[in-house]
Amino acid sequence: AMRWMEALQLLGEVQRTGLLKTPGGSQGLIAFNAALSACSEGHAWRHSLVLLGQMLRPEAELAAIAPDVLSFNAAMSACERSHEWARSLRLFEDMQARALEPSAISFCTASSACGKGMQWQQAVNLLGEAQHRGLHTGVTIFSAAINACAKAEQWQAALSLLTAMRALGIEPDDSIRSAIVPVLAAAHQSAAGHSEARALLREAGPEAAVLRAGGNPITK
Repeated sequence: AMRWMEALQLLGEVQRTGLLKTPGGSQGLIAFNAALSACSEGHAWRHSLVLLGQMLRPEAELAAIAPDVLSFNAAMSACERSHEWARSLRLFEDMQARALEPSAISFCTASSACGKGMQWQQAVNLLGEAQHRGLHTGVTIFSAAINACAKAEQWQAALSLLTAMRALGIEPDDSIRSAIVPVLAAAHQSAAGHSEARALLREAGPEAAVLRAGGNPITK
C-alpha cells in the first residue's frame, strides 16, 4: 500500500544524482511515469498532480521529462480512483490541449470518472468518440457509461447502451451485471423498452431472475 511512497523516495534520490538531466534521454520520463503509476495504484492523487506539475515546467522539455499519454493516464487514474472525478476529467482535457492523442485507457478512465460524478451524458459522448476513433475499449467503457446512466436513473439511455453491447457481441462484466437489474426493471415497465427488456432479461443471468419471476426490485 505504501509502494507509492517508496517510488517517490527513489525518484527523489535519482533526481539528486542528476541522472535525469541528460538531454535527449528517456530515463527521466520512465522514472516519472513509474512514480505516477505507483501513485495511481496507491490512490495518491495529490502526489500524482505534484509530479505532473514538475513534468509540465518549461525546463522539463529540455530534460526530456515532458509528460506523455502514459503520464496523463496515470494521473487521471489516481484522481478517478480517489473519487476526484472532476480533476480526472480536467486532465483528460489538458492532455488533448497539449496535442497528445488520448488512448483507449484515457477514454475508459475519463468515462469511469464521469460515472462517479453522475455525468452520464458526457460518459455516453466519450463512448461514442472512442468508437469513432476506432479505439478498442472493449467492455470497460460500456460498463462506465452504463453505470453512469444507471446512477443518474437514465434508464432508457442505459438500455440503449445495453442493446448496443448486444449488437457488438460484447459480454457484460460484473459491474454491468450489478447495474442491470434496476435498468431492466424500469425498462420492463416502459412500453417503449418492454420488448427490448424482455430480450435482455433472457440473457441477463441470475441477477435478473427476480424480474423474470415477476418481481420488481425498484418497488419492493
